[in-house]
Amino acid sequence: AVLVRCKISGQIEVLDVLGRGHAQLGQIRSEVRSGDEGNCEALAAAVYWKSLFGSKFRRDRRSAGVNAALNYGYTVLRSCVSRSITGAGLHPNLPLHHRNKYSGFRLTDDLMEVFRPLVDITVHQLAQQYDLNELDPEVRASLASILEHDVLIEKERQKLPEAAKLMTHSFVDLCSGRVKKITLPRSLAVDEIAS
Repeated sequence: AVLVRCKISGQIEVLDVLGRGHAQLGQIRSEVRSGDEGNCEALAAAVYWKSLFGSKFRRDRRSAGVNAALNYGYTVLRSCVSRSITGAGLHPNLPLHHRNKYSGFRLTDDLMEVFRPLVDITVHQLAQQYDLNELDPEVRASLASILEHDVLIEKERQKLPEAAKLMTHSFVDLCSGRVKKITLPRSLAVDEIAS
């Protein structure tokens, strides 16, 4: 539940920076329960995508344009989080919430959720400047540059790979009983991407 709430907080942060309404997302975030039995993550996504990319936008992993740019950015993010997971001595396929038996990165897919809004706002900004039907080198370089982005975690600004490492190591500590909660980003500092 805490990962889903954190992801929705990131989505709210994106919409806030862009001056878009997000009251419905705040309500959905408050309803997230353990295991996300109410499927709040999907409900929030339906509201979020329409607010971010317009009422006609549909998230489709097989589509070109914005969807292809999102896929590319998520691949960059996935590799970053996978490195932090293996660096912490875990396997990226251990599942928490994601149950896709065809994915070899179920733990990665769970933990990277909190950072996805960084990719989303980057793609939104790129869509204002480029035709995203072609993922040209400039677009790919901009998406890869999220690894240089600072987020606020543990009251400090850290580059995304370091933040992922802190989060993953705290997850290991949580699983072993050394801490009572996972360390998550307090802010994704998306205003710096939107400016």
